[in-house]
Amino acid sequence: MISICKLCKMKTEICNSHIIPEWAYEGVYDEKHRFDRHNVLNGTTRRFEQKGAREKILCRACESKLSVWEGYGKSVWERKKGSWRELPGGGLFATNLDYAKLKLFLLSLLWRTDVASGHIGENVCLGPHSEKIRSMLQEDDPKDSMLYPCMMMRIIEGNSWQKAGLRWPIRGRWDGQRAYTMAFKGIGLLYIVGNHRLSKEQERGCVDTTGRIVMGQSSFEGWTGGMEKMEIMWPSEDTIRGFCNSEM
Repeated sequence: MISICKLCKMKTEICNSHIIPEWAYEGVYDEKHRFDRHNVLNGTTRRFEQKGAREKILCRACESKLSVWEGYGKSVWERKKGSWRELPGGGLFATNLDYAKLKLFLLSLLWRTDVASGHIGENVCLGPHSEKIRSMLQEDDPKDSMLYPCMMMRIIEGNSWQKAGLRWPIRGRWDGQRAYTMAFKGIGLLYIVGNHRLSKEQERGCVDTTGRIVMGQSSFEGWTGGMEKMEIMWPSEDTIRGFCNSEM
């Protein structure tokens, strides 16, 4: 199919691109390789699908570019990249991450759901921010960590950490700020799209330019209850300082 690539804006052959990487669906498929869209969207009509959402939005060159970031993201989710440490209370602390690759991966997820025309992006409307993020992706420029920051957190369900599960994006307000959330493979993402300054705790929850991140935790019940009910429990400053001192 010849069309305009949503990312580079060139007229060329367009691929059938995944909106969310296929590896994000691991653990969601049943024995017939289907997933229940009702569970993904939390309240729509029950419908089974056998492939993750895909649309013709990217040319081959842009598809290859994003696949590099997707591969890095998968390695982060599996803790194969960076140096990781479990913190008291259930948080995670990581260093030695590639800030550019991880930030661009996270932004590409949000941007793709915005430009997608199907149901996966029905709750995403970035407006003028969409073009700004597209330019960052096109130029391989993640910019400062506080421009379109994304907090990452572990999701706890019952008494254990969630290892699978998928929640497509929703839009709302969190702590008075315009925000989007999505989650897959036990990690929740909270994007802030606005100009408000984050608290020190919230800033630590975003990957910073040094490649460091602190993951708090959030309950599965909070995620299914709507963004206004979502709470994040962050490791204390003393916990982080004590860990950093022990690494010196």
